[in-house]
Amino acid sequence: TRYPDLMKDVHYIGYEHHVTLQEFKRDDILSEVWSLIQLNPGGTMIVPVTPGVEINDYYRTMKDHMTVHPHHIHFRVTGDYRYKMGLKAATVFGRAGYYHELGDGQAYLIVRNYFNNPSAPYIEEVDVQVGSRGCSFHIYNDDGKMGGFAELEVSGQAIGGDTGRSTAGEQLVYWLYLGAASQVKKITTCLLGAEL
Repeated sequence: TRYPDLMKDVHYIGYEHHVTLQEFKRDDILSEVWSLIQLNPGGTMIVPVTPGVEINDYYRTMKDHMTVHPHHIHFRVTGDYRYKMGLKAATVFGRAGYYHELGDGQAYLIVRNYFNNPSAPYIEEVDVQVGSRGCSFHIYNDDGKMGGFAELEVSGQAIGGDTGRSTAGEQLVYWLYLGAASQVKKITTCLLGAEL
C-alpha cells in the first residue's frame, strides 16, 4: 500500500524520547529504564509476537481479555478488570500498538517502538514468581479503583550487577494516527501485522 493512500484523511504526530541511565558506583544492584503510556479504556492493545509467546501473568486473573494469535496478541483494554501481563523479550519484537475507536467513525492508533534485546536480563519480577524475569513489555489494566485506565509499559536493558554494563541509552519512539477508522485499521495492519 502506498503511503499517500494510507494517510488519506489521517492526522499524524510522532516523537522520539532518549533516556540515558548510568550508575556511578559499581555494585550488585540492577537497574533499567522503565517507561509507560497511560491509555483510555475501550480499545485493543496489539503486540506482534513469535509463535509460542512466553507470558507472565502477574495476578493470575487473566480471563477473556487476551486473545493469542499465531503472530500477535490482542488485549482488551477495559479499565474495569485488573490484570497485568508481561511478555518475554525473546518472543516480542519491540513494537506494540493501541487501537481505539471513538464512536463517530474516527479512530486512533498509538504505536510504541523500543529497542528489544532478547539476550538482555530484563529484571522486573512477578512478586508471586520470584526469579521469573525477562519481560521487556507489560500491559496493565486497572479495575476502576484507581480511575479506570490501562498502561503500555516497556523496559530498557539492565545495567549494574553482573550485566557488565554501567550505562544504557534507550531510544523510545511514539507515533499517533487519528482519522477515519477504516484508514487507521489499514495502518494498524501495516505496522503491527494484525487485522481488526
